[in-house]
Amino acid sequence: MTLESPFKGPSGSAMPLVWAHAKYVKLLRSLADGVVFDMPPLAARRYRQGKHQARCWPWREDCPVAEIPAGRALRLDFAEPAIALYTAPRAGAR
Repeated sequence: MTLESPFKGPSGSAMPLVWAHAKYVKLLRSLADGVVFDMPPLAARRYRQGKHQARCWPWREDCPVAEIPAGRALRLDFAEPAIALYTAPRAGAR
């Protein structure tokens, strides 16, 4: 007859300490190298190269916008199903 321990894995209490130590070691490595040690190359390119603008401009009831930049699509965000009525502005109106 074999007896098995009910404790088959880590309790989890030491995991935050291990995580913090690993982050500290990566920080030391980054400082020594002069570059971020574990930065994914795709993310680095994304933020180093020109800023990308969102295609859509959101509108919500709690944060309405009066106008949107040219070339952007308007996205209506409603908490519940809704019907939106759109009318074109009058000529010369601001």
